[in-house]
Amino acid sequence: MPAPIVLPPHPFRGRVKHSSDELEVDTSRAASSLESGMLQYVATSFLSMASQYLTDVSATTIDSATGKVYMLRRTQPSLVILNDDGSLYRTRSDTNIVRGHSIKAFHGTNDSSSLWVVDLDAACIRVFDAEGNSLTIIGPEIGGSNNIESKDDSIGIPGSHGPVTFGKITDVAFDTTLGQVYVTDGDLGGPNNRVIVLNRSMQCVAVWGSPSEQTGTLKVEFDLPHAVLVDAVSRVWVLNSSDSRVVVLDSQGNYLAEINVSDQKPYGIALSTARTRDPTSATIYITGQSNSDPAQGVLSLYQIAMDGSNPSNIIRDPVINPHNQPLTTWSFPVGTLHSVTVGSAANVDLLLLSTFPTGTASSTIAYKLAAPRPQLKTQSSYKSPAWPSKFVATTLMHPFQIGYPIWVAEVAYDEALRSMVFDITDLTGNNMMLVFKSTDTGNRYWMRTQGIVYGPYSTDLIVPKADWLVSSTSCAGTLPILGVDCNWWSEMTSPNATNWHWFRSDSNVPWRTMNSTEDNGDKVPILGQFAFIYWPHFRAVATNDVGVTVSNFEQQDVEQQDPQVLGIMASDDDILSKTVSILSKAGVSSEDLKDVSTLIPGLSPGDGGLPLPVWPEQFFMTCTMTPVNASTPLSTEMTYDWPAKSQRTRMFNPIEAGQPQNVTDADLIDSTTWIFSRNADGTFKCGTKLPFGPTSPTWATAGSGKIMYTIRDNPQLSPDTVTRCFCAPIHEPGQFWIWYKTGDVPVVFCQTRPPAAEGTNLALADYSAFQVTDLVDPHTFDVPPPCAQAHGKLL
Repeated sequence: MPAPIVLPPHPFRGRVKHSSDELEVDTSRAASSLESGMLQYVATSFLSMASQYLTDVSATTIDSATGKVYMLRRTQPSLVILNDDGSLYRTRSDTNIVRGHSIKAFHGTNDSSSLWVVDLDAACIRVFDAEGNSLTIIGPEIGGSNNIESKDDSIGIPGSHGPVTFGKITDVAFDTTLGQVYVTDGDLGGPNNRVIVLNRSMQCVAVWGSPSEQTGTLKVEFDLPHAVLVDAVSRVWVLNSSDSRVVVLDSQGNYLAEINVSDQKPYGIALSTARTRDPTSATIYITGQSNSDPAQGVLSLYQIAMDGSNPSNIIRDPVINPHNQPLTTWSFPVGTLHSVTVGSAANVDLLLLSTFPTGTASSTIAYKLAAPRPQLKTQSSYKSPAWPSKFVATTLMHPFQIGYPIWVAEVAYDEALRSMVFDITDLTGNNMMLVFKSTDTGNRYWMRTQGIVYGPYSTDLIVPKADWLVSSTSCAGTLPILGVDCNWWSEMTSPNATNWHWFRSDSNVPWRTMNSTEDNGDKVPILGQFAFIYWPHFRAVATNDVGVTVSNFEQQDVEQQDPQVLGIMASDDDILSKTVSILSKAGVSSEDLKDVSTLIPGLSPGDGGLPLPVWPEQFFMTCTMTPVNASTPLSTEMTYDWPAKSQRTRMFNPIEAGQPQNVTDADLIDSTTWIFSRNADGTFKCGTKLPFGPTSPTWATAGSGKIMYTIRDNPQLSPDTVTRCFCAPIHEPGQFWIWYKTGDVPVVFCQTRPPAAEGTNLALADYSAFQVTDLVDPHTFDVPPPCAQAHGKLL
C-alpha cells in the first residue's frame, strides 16, 4: 500500500508540547536531522550533456554570478565550462597546468569573475578569466609585506611577514570582507603543513601552522591541510586530511573549534546556506574516504552556527547534537571522493562530487537539492467560498465503496428555484438524470432512466443556498492542486469529521471536494455521497435550463414506468445504491449511452494499454496530507529505501505559538511500523507500534489494482501528460483512488474508510515532488530506543 496511508491516530491531539523537563531528549542522528529532508539530494541529468568530460576531474566550481560550472581536469581539455543548464559552453586546453588540484570561481567587486586554479606540481596559482583565458600566475615565490607602510591591504592581520615559497599547495579561499586570500600548503611528499595568508596585493602577511612561524594560538599543527574555505563571519575552515579534522580559526589564526571526522580520511570541504533554517546557520559538506572500507567514498553534512558575536561556537543544536554529529552521511562505492562543490545554477542547487582523479576509472557526479516540502501560504483574508446563484459545471466523482461507479456529471444549479440537476454518465456510457428540489415544505427528487421519469420521492438531501459554506468553513491557506492555486477550506461536520472544499484562488469557484463519509452532515444532493470530486469545468451563468428541466420532470408519464425500477426506488436504500441497482438490473437503452470524452476531453475508460505503476527502489517524495479528522493539512516528506526495507513518512504538524517545530514520524522497518513524535529541541514521545512494514515497489501490480480510466492531455486535469487513475481494494468496503502520470509519477492519492487503528476515515495526499535518489542515509530511519518497544496509542 502507498506510504501516505500511515497516519497517526488523531495527529493533532498527539502533538507534543515543548517541555524538556518532562520529555526525554533523543541525540541520535535522526533527531538532529529533523529538517534533513530539506537537505536531501536527488538524481539530476545536469551533467548528461558533458558525459565525455567527466573523467579525470580534479575539482569543480560554480560561478555564483552566472551559474556557469567549471571542471578542472588532469587531461586535455584541462578546463571544461558548462552553461547553467549543463550544456557545453566551451573547453580550454592549457598544457602549462602540470597537475591541477583545485579550482575556485571568484566574483570580484568590479562585477567580473575569475578562476583560480591551484597547480600542485608547479607550486603556483594560475588565474584565468571567466572564458578560460590566462590572466596571471601567483607563485611559487611570494613577496613579503614587511616593507608595507600601510596595513590597509591586510585588514585582518595586524602584523606582517617576509617572503615565502609555495610548496605543494592544495587549495585557495577568499575573504572578500577582509581582503585576504588563504592558501593551504601541504600535500603528500611536500615540505610544508601550513596555511599562507595573502593580502589583496598577493603579498604574504602571515603563515599559520609552521612551528617556526606561528602567528596564532593553534592547539595543534596542521597535518596535510588539503582544503580550505571562509565563511560569512570570516572564520577559516582548514581541512586536515591525515588526522581527520577540520580546524576552525579566526582571521588572525587563533584557534576557535574543530570538527572530528575520524570515520573518514577527508579530502574536500564546501559550505552552503541553501535551505538553512535561519541566517545564523549553514551547512558544511565534507568528502573523503571511509576509514573502515577504503572502497567507499563518504560525504557528510554538518549543520553549523554562524553567529558572528560568538565565533568559537560552531554547534548549531547543542542540546540535540552536543557532539556535532553529521546531519547526514552518504556512502558511494567509488573509493575516494576527492572534491565537493555546492552552488546554484539556473536556480537549481547543485552538489558536484569528483572521485580521485585517476584517469578513466574516475568520475564526476551531480545531484540536486530535493524539492522543498510544500507549505500552505496564509493571508489575512480570503474570498468567501460561495457558489454563484446560477452555474453549470462538470464533475468527476470517485465513490467511497468498492463496486460503485465513477461518475461524470453535468451539474446545473439555480439558487432562486432551490433546484439542482445532475446529468450522470458512468465510464461505460450508462446515463441517467437526477433532479432535486427543496421547498419550505420538504425536499423531493426525480430520476430519469431509459427516457422515463420516476418520482417525486421524498429525501433528506437539501439543495443548499449559494452561501451554504460561508459560515461553516475556515481557510487553512493557499497551495496549488494540479497546477491551479487553490484556497483550502475545511468544514467540520462533527468533532472528528472534516470535509474539504478547494476553491480556485483566481475565480473563487470549486475545483475539488473531499468528503469524510457518505453521511457527512452536509446533506447536499449527490456531491456528498462521493469520496472526492474534481470540478474541471465550472461556469457562473445568467440563465440555465434548471427551471425547464424541473417542470418537465413534474409531468412524467406514469403508465410507461418499469415495475422493476419502481420497486428499487421504493426500497430503503440510499439514492446512490438505487441508481447503481437500476443501471445494473434494469439495463440501459442505446439512446441513454454517452461518450464521457465529450464531457471531459481526453478521458477514456480502461487502461489505454498502459501498465500499473512500479516504484523505484529508492526515492524521496513530498506531499500535502489532508486528514478528515482535523482542519489543518500536513506538509509531508517521505524517504523510501526498499533494499534496506525501510521507509520514513514525516508529517510536519502546525507550529503553535511559542512552541518549536513538531513532527510525527512513521518509520516502517522490515515488518514493523513505529509512530512517534519529535520536537525540534530533541524531545520526543512514543506512539503506536503497528504490525506492517514498507510495501514493495511492485505493490500496485502485485495486488488487485485496476486502471479505471486514463486522461490524456486534458488542460485542466492532465496537461501535457497521460494520467492513469487506478483503484485498489484495501479493507472492505474501502479502497484507494490513485492518479499517476507519465513516468510513474504519483499525482494524488485517496484512501477511503481505513480501519480506525490506521488513524482517519479517509486521507488524501497531493504529491509535489517524486525524485529518485541513491543518497539514503540509514540513520534517517532511526527510532528512539524507548519507542522501539512502544505499544498503545499516541498520547
